[in-house]
Amino acid sequence: HCISAAASDVYKTQAPDTALALTSHLPHAVAAALAATVPPRLLPLSAGAYRDGTRVAASDAALWAGIFLANRQPVLDALATFEGRLAAFRRALEAGDDEVLRAWWSAAARARKSLDDPTTIPHPEPAGPSA
Repeated sequence: HCISAAASDVYKTQAPDTALALTSHLPHAVAAALAATVPPRLLPLSAGAYRDGTRVAASDAALWAGIFLANRQPVLDALATFEGRLAAFRRALEAGDDEVLRAWWSAAARARKSLDDPTTIPHPEPAGPSA
């Protein structure tokens, strides 16, 4: 994939392995987990969200096992972050906390919408002159 100059600046401020773990490897792992969660008998009932969310789970297993292992620690760190987000959702759902659920979803919606409008993505300040 080709990345924009703005994305290139963001990428330079993040460790490449961490950036890839968060933006590529984690989504592949989550897609695979989601795909493996739904019993095959329910697949005829699946709709757009399931199909969109699991598309990359059809990728080559050997390739992705190698990628995960080659970038193990950043992927584990990304999984921990993701698990924390899911745990927050679970706590809010268990508590019946409409306000927290809405805030949780709204934050996610803003993050997703920023992909369509890159001007809304916060960019790090350029590094000052080196000493």
